[in-house]
Amino acid sequence: MMLLIEKLKDQSLTEQEKRIALYMIKQEERLKDMSVRDIAHELYVAPSSIMRFSQKLGYSGFIAFKEAYLHEISYRQAHFHDIDANKPIEPTDRNMTIAAKMSALYKETIDDTFGLLQHDTLQTCINKLVKAQHIYICALGIQMQPALNFKDKMLRIGKEVTVFSTKEELYYTAMCAPQDSCFVFISYTGESKRPLQVLDDLIEKEIPNFGITTFGGNSLSQKTTCLNVSTREKLTSSLGSFGFNLSVMYLLDVLYGAIFNSDYDKNYAYKCQKTKAFEKGEGRKTNNKLIRD
Repeated sequence: MMLLIEKLKDQSLTEQEKRIALYMIKQEERLKDMSVRDIAHELYVAPSSIMRFSQKLGYSGFIAFKEAYLHEISYRQAHFHDIDANKPIEPTDRNMTIAAKMSALYKETIDDTFGLLQHDTLQTCINKLVKAQHIYICALGIQMQPALNFKDKMLRIGKEVTVFSTKEELYYTAMCAPQDSCFVFISYTGESKRPLQVLDDLIEKEIPNFGITTFGGNSLSQKTTCLNVSTREKLTSSLGSFGFNLSVMYLLDVLYGAIFNSDYDKNYAYKCQKTKAFEKGEGRKTNNKLIRD
């Protein structure tokens, strides 16, 4: 996964492409009112060169490139703030400074993720989960814990969720999955080969699915509807996947809240009944008035 601004700074571009890329970087929002001919005239190149450049970056033409680039500029200006998501702490930071920085990072990450949400996309994902009788989540590695937390919440309202711990489980389950299933793919890069192969099979069989991945475009988001996580962390230079984990947890909580709300009274009654029965069996009590029912 690579943001457009990074693609425009790619040193492997030809000299002419670098000129075009530098022009795009300098113009930024001003591109909104510019046409292919305007840019070609400014750079003394043929309009077809601008079109080929846009296609090389993965777009059908300049219009599609411009729309995506302006959207990315808006995202970066609105959501990249003061805390470095890759290195939020420094060697000289004291404990309370670290605590303050992590607090700021968490707040920025949630605001960032919320800013990427689009109503129609969110509603599409919610509808798929509400209708599904079998929910499967592909969340390998560091994404496992937020997915397991989501599974636990869903069980409390009587909705079973399976979280795959291996790619083999994902592959063989997808082979025989019923039509009333929904598969959720959680991936920061959106480029894992086996899950993408499974996704192709699901699409061919018309089994509902969606993804949770980074903003900026990748193979996963090209194949299916996706919710976007905060996209501020590098693959290897980040101190820890703070932002990604928090974004995934937030989005899964949003989905859970919406599913709960789809039949609020029934779900609330079910959860309270089962929770009370469980707590009674455990014999748990508390003297803390803040948490006592």
